[in-house]
Amino acid sequence: MVSNGGSLKTEFAPAERSTAGEIKRQNMFISGPVSFQYVADYIPNIFLILNENRQIIFANQTAIKLFDAKDIDSILGMRPGEAIGCKNSDICEGGCGTAEVCSTCGMVKSILTTIDGKDSSDECHLTLKNGDAFDMSVYTFNTKYNGKDFVATVMTDISDQKRRNAMESIFFHDVMNTLGALRGFTELLPVAPTMEKKEEIIKRVFRLTNRAIDEVYAQRDLVKAENRDLSLVVGTVNSLELLHEVCEQYESQDLAQGKNLVIDPATSEVEFKSDKTLLARVVGNMIKNGLEASDRGDSITLGASKTEEEVLFTVHNPRFMPREVQLQIFKRYFSTKGASRGLGTYSMRLLSERYLKGTVSFTSTEKEGTTFTARYPLKLD
Repeated sequence: MVSNGGSLKTEFAPAERSTAGEIKRQNMFISGPVSFQYVADYIPNIFLILNENRQIIFANQTAIKLFDAKDIDSILGMRPGEAIGCKNSDICEGGCGTAEVCSTCGMVKSILTTIDGKDSSDECHLTLKNGDAFDMSVYTFNTKYNGKDFVATVMTDISDQKRRNAMESIFFHDVMNTLGALRGFTELLPVAPTMEKKEEIIKRVFRLTNRAIDEVYAQRDLVKAENRDLSLVVGTVNSLELLHEVCEQYESQDLAQGKNLVIDPATSEVEFKSDKTLLARVVGNMIKNGLEASDRGDSITLGASKTEEEVLFTVHNPRFMPREVQLQIFKRYFSTKGASRGLGTYSMRLLSERYLKGTVSFTSTEKEGTTFTARYPLKLD
């Protein structure tokens, strides 16, 4: 097998590649039998054959269509993440599999396991350069041609299944919790001993009703955002007012009990043009993430500031995220809180990058804790 001599750097999988001539020879060798090509093209899943350098030497028509490729020649020699357009595939010069974040990718791990001689299955959650996201189940197994080992890779799009699971695990769970609390307070209302107590319960009922409505709208907006059907309503936003409103929304929730939500006294009052509802979704998810990561007695600090061209929103909590968590924090459905959760951080980035022309990033150290930062232009065109 011809390689580039190992000169490329990598933070995970080997970066070596076969030459274009070797790739073409392998492709002709694999796809030569007409019957094999014919059968492979009828497989409804993505079907690839990779060489020992994880490069594509064969792809069926399902793969070519999903990769939006002109033909097989346009993706020969690429690695799967490069062909599908994974946003992490060009972080390092070595390409797909060589960035540190690739160490969490189920596809790369499964392929490497099979190169080492074992069949493997895993899941991968891909965010593409165009902002789309896919959830894939991956199965890899060793196949031999003329005494040489290759990696057969079958990938199935399970995005719809994951979305349904998320609806059950996240949306229904959260809404039912809110409605359960709402029912509890409405049952208390007729037996409240004083008018003062009745007024207190009515306020709680009002807040819980608004929370239930907001949870429904948040899920609706996320589905629309993923389908590129979300419409913007641009108006004047005041940064300090926005922080106060979102802070008030969360400080009454059970998640915030025993914790302190604080607006930094140095926060700037900035007026800018954007979609206030979507901004509140992003900042709210930043706050929720901070509350979930924190313990009783911790303070979660909110802030806003201005540069010459941008407004910045920050949410800080004193807890440190392990490196493995940091590498996956924006993946759809990744969460430290259990399976099929983790839409909050994913939606932060989706709404910010696709609709609000902004970015979301974070820093996390054992000494300083974790700070999420969302940046937006002062005028959303």
